Amino acid sequence: GEAATARQAFLGAAAAGRAHRDHRLLGRAALGLGGVWDPATVLDEELRGMLAEALAGAPHLEPELVVELTARQARALEDLPLATRAVAQARELGRPGPLLAALVALHCAADGLDADRRHTLTEEIAALAETVGDRERQVQAALMLARSRLEHADRQGAAAAQRRAVDGAAALRGEQYTAVPALFGLAWSYLDGRFGDVERLATEGPVAERPAEDPLGLGLARLYLVAVRREQGRLAELPDLAASYPNYPAARCALPVLLLDTGRTDAARAALAAAPVEATTPPWGLALLAEACVELADRSRAVEVYALLRRHTGHALVLSNALLCLGPADRPLGMLAGLLGRPQDAVRHFETALTVARRLGARPALTRTRIDLAGVLLDRGRPDDRARARQLLEPAAADAAELGMTTLAAAAERLRSRLQSSAAPAAPAADPMLTRRELEVLTLVARGLANKQIARTLEVSDKTVKAHVSNILAKVGAADRTQAAVYAVRHGLAGEP
Repeated sequence: GEAATARQAFLGAAAAGRAHRDHRLLGRAALGLGGVWDPATVLDEELRGMLAEALAGAPHLEPELVVELTARQARALEDLPLATRAVAQARELGRPGPLLAALVALHCAADGLDADRRHTLTEEIAALAETVGDRERQVQAALMLARSRLEHADRQGAAAAQRRAVDGAAALRGEQYTAVPALFGLAWSYLDGRFGDVERLATEGPVAERPAEDPLGLGLARLYLVAVRREQGRLAELPDLAASYPNYPAARCALPVLLLDTGRTDAARAALAAAPVEATTPPWGLALLAEACVELADRSRAVEVYALLRRHTGHALVLSNALLCLGPADRPLGMLAGLLGRPQDAVRHFETALTVARRLGARPALTRTRIDLAGVLLDRGRPDDRARARQLLEPAAADAAELGMTTLAAAAERLRSRLQSSAAPAAPAADPMLTRRELEVLTLVARGLANKQIARTLEVSDKTVKAHVSNILAKVGAADRTQAAVYAVRHGLAGEP
């Protein structure tokens, strides 16, 4: 539990290794500094430098140490080719310890793996941890197994992995491992929609009390609080998130939606264009980018994201070993299919997402997907679609209100209003300059609502509405709200009276 003291000790050992040209001491100091756990949302530049320095002396080191250093460098750099090379070297050596380190590095670097391949890798890591007798690695493997089981919507299997992780952490007796039970508490509470419990655990429990340098606690509380605030439509209450994790690559996937949720559309568009959309992008990151694509009506980017995300169909999205489950991968796939004008594919994906959410017992995800599917069915307009949409919306609207998912509850009510009319009115026409949320705000501006009334209607903050209105005025070339309302009427964006 004395991470700061341990860090200084390893830095001191590294200095001694340099002074005496002891390459082995420098290498061991680098491995000690790196440790077993990767802190959430942080990249350690000092560790990166020490690992590179130690590997520069590779000709003077035994092969096992070189493999372990290469593996740790791959983790520090999130470098998939380097991790793959470390695994190949370790298999050639035939030693379980270096192979275990290399496989863990591969697991960390290959976050874009599909769930089945990740599970195979995780099982090998767990077996090697038992063979080597490394109790810290056994806890780490149990956390990986919990993630894998959640990705397969196997709640019972995830709970079994939880028991192994909690029991293993208790046996280690280290102060830092007191966060492990709380981590699972956060994961299950969020999955079930018990957002009050998430806030309590994130602000009062062992995770919140961990020191800043503790890799098991750092960033976890904040990740879960951000997720809950998004569900509640209260993200604007948190400090500026755009600058929170500037050197963490995967955070670039979350940045576009965080900017959108706080009304910074132009910045979100730029962030979406700059975000990594590649084979190594984690599926949860692709899902967040999918939301941004839909909100910004970016069809070109949507095609790229869909092509990579579709291999995760039938599985759930879990944010690394933080175990933050963002629901079924088929929900963002359905959203993208809808944006790309493929309603049948959208319905198919949303139906799959409903199945996965039910297996997980994920009430918020089930609620979101029901509302998404209802919207697609209303837009498609087949003979039985309205009846099915009504069947979906009744429980979804009630659950959204009960869970405090205010933005979602407002969306459900708007869809229910469409159902109550004798014929489903068309949604406001699209405008390539405006996001979906900006179109909603413009429609309400055209009806004469003030910012506070719009905020209450959409269940967002006054500050967010003000930002949206400013964006709208700039984009449509309006000097004031009256001119914006005229623009809406002329372009068919005023919606139904």
